[in-house]
Amino acid sequence: MIKVFTLSISMLVSQAPFCVKAQTIPIEWKGEGIRKSNNNDTITVYIMATINDGWHVYSFAEDEVEPPFITKILLEKSVDYQIVNKMEVYGEKEIYGEIFNKKIRLISGDALYKQKIFLMKKNIKTIYAMIECQVCSDSLGKCFFVEEKIAVPLNIQDKH
Repeated sequence: MIKVFTLSISMLVSQAPFCVKAQTIPIEWKGEGIRKSNNNDTITVYIMATINDGWHVYSFAEDEVEPPFITKILLEKSVDYQIVNKMEVYGEKEIYGEIFNKKIRLISGDALYKQKIFLMKKNIKTIYAMIECQVCSDSLGKCFFVEEKIAVPLNIQDKH
């Protein structure tokens, strides 16, 4: 029994690099909050996605309930800030999706999401965003569901 267990463990360890490589997701998320004026209480939060060549995500729409699986970005609720406006998205294009038999919006390459927040406390250094998306490659016929929580550092120096 011990020999089988040891063999199984050694097989798992020897296969670990292949498992990690197989789970490489073709999208990277990062965020930053920047103060753009002398207003000490308003921060613009930027969430950026870098999507590998040949891959795309489906853009988000608050009223969309049918496939494809849209991108969802939610700032973690906190008493430390309030959301000021709807999140804006840049980099999307609209195409006719034959699989879905309707017009869809998708993003490939780089995506930028922008959200303003009003600070209730001035000493906040970081907020968090929860991201859910489906990143797909039509040529490979593959999709990955991504669920990721990212830290968004707030730059408290004024930028003009």
